[in-house]
Parts: sequence; C-alpha cells; structure tokens
Amino acid sequence: MKITTLIVFLTLACMASAQETVKNIDSLLTVLNQTAPDTTKVVLYQKVAAHYNVTALDSSKVFSMEGIQLAKKLNFQKGEWLNLSTLGNYYERKTLYDSAMVRYNQALQIIKKTNSDKGRAIVYNNIGMVDIRKGDYQKALDALFIALRAEEKLNNRTGIAQAYNNIGVVHYYMQDYNKATAYLLKALEEQKKLGLSLIHISEPTRRT
Repeated sequence: MKITTLIVFLTLACMASAQETVKNIDSLLTVLNQTAPDTTKVVLYQKVAAHYNVTALDSSKVFSMEGIQLAKKLNFQKGEWLNLSTLGNYYERKTLYDSAMVRYNQALQIIKKTNSDKGRAIVYNNIGMVDIRKGDYQKALDALFIALRAEEKLNNRTGIAQAYNNIGVVHYYMQDYNKATAYLLKALEEQKKLGLSLIHISEPTRRT
C-alpha cells in the first residue's frame, strides 16, 4: 500500500466528532452543577474542559483550572494530573507551547509519584504533540514511544492504535516513508482488530 494512500485526513470524521461534543456538553454541565465538590466533580471539570477544547477553547481553561483547584483541595492526584494535561491541551491549541509544557511537566511529576501508566500514556503522547508542532520530530518520537510502551502495559488497544498512527505520521513528516508505512499499517491493523467501522489514518492526535 502506498504511503500517499495511507495518509488520509478525514474531515467528515472530525465534523462528526465536533457535533457529538456540542450535543453532549449540556448534559455534562447539568451533571457538573448538581454534583457535590468531590472527586467526581473533579473528573467532570476535566470532561467539560476537554469538550470545550474542541468547541469553545477559552472556556476550557476556566473549567480545567477549577478542576485543578478542587483536586488539590481534595488531594486527588489523578484528578489533578488529568486537569493539568487538559490545560496543557488548551495552551497547545493556542500555540503557547512553553505554557503547555509547563502543565505537562507538572502533570508528569504527579504521574511519576503515583506510577500511573495511564498518565504516562496520555501525557507523553501530548508532549509528543507539542514537539511535532515545534518541528522537533526526534523528540516527538522519544515521547511517543514512551506513550506506546505505557499503552502496551495497559493492553489498551485503542491507545496502541493511536500511538502507532502518531509515530507513523511523524516518520512521514521526517520523510522516512518505509517506517511511516510500517507504523501506519500497524495502526490500521489494530483498528481492524477493534472492529471499528471507520478505519482511517489521521493527523497526530492529542489525548484527553
């Protein structure tokens, strides 16, 4: 299969995702407003912030910061790094890469203390996204391979497929087309195993 055939950016898939986000945000906000200030509310702050990272970027910052503040008050470390990572997503989308890396590194400090493979998978993937935007492709690969190993430890097939996809696209940007093809085919194979009805290669994607 040719690399030009593999590299496909599906606008319709992105539009469908955005529409689903808009549809779900009202119910999330209703639940958030009715929830007591506990760990569940911290997670809801992160979910709302992640939705707004797609549809209303500046609102995302407000909710992720609320989540961080409540997580600290409750000493809920997972909730803190989740919201820090989402805040990093916000800054990355705003092209404020140094600010994004500050939040990702803060999240990593907590993740290392708690030895969270899920945290490593998410945050190292997102660090890789910043390196890609900056054109530092080798650093991006280093981060993405750490994310891949964490996904493998978790046996998260969806995350593994995403990691293969991201690594393949970075190799494509580096014009190493043999490696790009190999990793993109691995991504497609993982998606087939998952029984996905829409199998595709996408731009490198961040994690929320």
